[in-house]
Amino acid sequence: MPFIIYWQWFVCLPLVGGIGAYWSRHAGGKLLERALAASFPALALMCFPGLLLPFVLVFQGIAYHDPPLVPAALFLLGWVVLPEAALLLGALPFLWGDAGESRPVEASQ
Repeated sequence: MPFIIYWQWFVCLPLVGGIGAYWSRHAGGKLLERALAASFPALALMCFPGLLLPFVLVFQGIAYHDPPLVPAALFLLGWVVLPEAALLLGALPFLWGDAGESRPVEASQ
Protein backbone atom coordinates (compact mmCIF):
# COMPACT_ATOMS: atom_id res chain seq x y z
CA MET A 1 0.00 0.00 0.00
CA PRO A 2 1.77 3.17 -1.10
CA PHE A 3 1.74 6.28 1.03
CA ILE A 4 0.13 8.92 -1.19
CA ILE A 5 -0.38 12.58 -0.29
CA TYR A 6 -2.86 14.48 -2.44
CA TRP A 7 -0.97 17.75 -2.47
CA GLN A 8 -3.77 19.88 -3.99
CA TRP A 9 -6.06 18.92 -1.14
CA PHE A 10 -3.25 19.22 1.40
CA VAL A 11 -2.39 22.78 0.24
CA CYS A 12 -6.03 23.89 0.72
CA LEU A 13 -6.28 22.57 4.29
CA PRO A 14 -4.58 25.55 6.03
CA LEU A 15 -7.09 27.88 4.36
CA VAL A 16 -10.00 25.69 5.49
CA GLY A 17 -8.64 25.54 9.04
CA GLY A 18 -8.15 29.30 9.10
CA ILE A 19 -11.70 29.93 7.90
CA GLY A 20 -13.15 27.59 10.54
CA ALA A 21 -11.15 29.20 13.34
CA TYR A 22 -12.01 32.72 12.10
CA TRP A 23 -15.73 31.97 12.05
CA SER A 24 -15.57 30.47 15.51
CA ARG A 25 -13.61 33.46 16.80
CA HIS A 26 -16.07 35.88 15.19
CA ALA A 27 -18.94 34.02 16.89
CA GLY A 28 -17.21 34.37 20.26
CA GLY A 29 -15.71 30.90 20.54
CA LYS A 30 -13.09 30.13 23.16
CA LEU A 31 -9.67 28.67 22.33
CA LEU A 32 -10.80 25.02 22.42
CA GLU A 33 -13.90 25.79 20.35
CA ARG A 34 -11.79 27.57 17.71
CA ALA A 35 -9.36 24.65 17.54
CA LEU A 36 -12.23 22.15 17.19
CA ALA A 37 -13.87 24.25 14.47
CA ALA A 38 -10.60 24.36 12.56
CA SER A 39 -9.85 20.65 12.93
CA PHE A 40 -13.34 19.29 12.27
CA PRO A 41 -12.61 17.87 8.77
CA ALA A 42 -9.74 15.74 10.07
CA LEU A 43 -11.74 14.67 13.13
CA ALA A 44 -14.57 13.56 10.86
CA LEU A 45 -12.12 11.51 8.79
CA MET A 46 -10.84 9.91 12.00
CA CYS A 47 -14.28 8.41 12.66
CA PHE A 48 -14.18 6.30 9.49
CA PRO A 49 -11.14 4.19 10.35
CA GLY A 50 -12.25 4.08 13.97
CA LEU A 51 -15.43 2.33 12.87
CA LEU A 52 -13.87 0.20 10.15
CA LEU A 53 -10.57 -0.84 11.72
CA PRO A 54 -11.98 -3.36 14.27
CA PHE A 55 -13.77 -5.25 11.50
CA VAL A 56 -10.71 -5.21 9.26
CA LEU A 57 -8.49 -6.48 12.07
CA VAL A 58 -10.86 -9.33 12.88
CA PHE A 59 -11.70 -10.48 9.35
CA GLN A 60 -8.30 -9.77 7.79
CA GLY A 61 -6.60 -11.66 10.61
CA ILE A 62 -8.86 -14.68 10.08
CA ALA A 63 -8.27 -14.77 6.32
CA TYR A 64 -4.54 -14.00 6.20
CA HIS A 65 -3.31 -14.47 9.79
CA ASP A 66 -1.48 -11.16 9.50
CA PRO A 67 -3.14 -8.05 11.03
CA PRO A 68 -2.82 -5.00 8.75
CA LEU A 69 -1.45 -2.62 11.38
CA VAL A 70 1.10 -0.92 9.11
CA PRO A 71 -1.47 -0.03 6.41
CA ALA A 72 -3.86 1.18 9.11
CA ALA A 73 -1.15 3.35 10.66
CA LEU A 74 -0.25 4.79 7.23
CA PHE A 75 -3.91 5.51 6.59
CA LEU A 76 -4.22 7.36 9.90
CA LEU A 77 -1.01 9.28 9.22
CA GLY A 78 -2.01 10.33 5.71
CA TRP A 79 -5.69 11.04 6.31
CA VAL A 80 -5.85 12.23 9.93
CA VAL A 81 -2.53 13.28 11.47
CA LEU A 82 -0.99 15.27 8.59
CA PRO A 83 -4.28 16.96 7.60
CA GLU A 84 -4.90 17.84 11.27
CA ALA A 85 -1.49 19.51 11.43
CA ALA A 86 -2.21 21.47 8.24
CA LEU A 87 -5.63 22.58 9.52
CA LEU A 88 -4.20 23.76 12.83
CA LEU A 89 -1.34 25.53 11.03
CA GLY A 90 -3.89 27.60 9.14
CA ALA A 91 -5.84 28.26 12.34
CA LEU A 92 -2.85 29.52 14.37
CA PRO A 93 -3.43 33.24 13.69
CA PHE A 94 -7.02 32.96 14.94
CA LEU A 95 -6.41 30.78 17.99
CA TRP A 96 -4.76 33.45 20.12
CA GLY A 97 -6.32 36.65 21.35
CA ASP A 98 -9.72 37.69 22.56
CA ALA A 99 -12.77 36.19 20.87
CA GLY A 100 -14.36 39.63 20.57
CA GLU A 101 -11.44 41.29 18.77
CA SER A 102 -12.76 40.65 15.32
CA ARG A 103 -16.23 42.03 16.03
CA PRO A 104 -17.01 45.53 14.77
CA VAL A 105 -17.53 48.20 17.41
CA GLU A 106 -21.09 49.42 17.62
CA ALA A 107 -21.78 53.09 18.25
CA SER A 108 -23.89 53.70 21.34
CA GLN A 109 -26.65 56.29 21.20
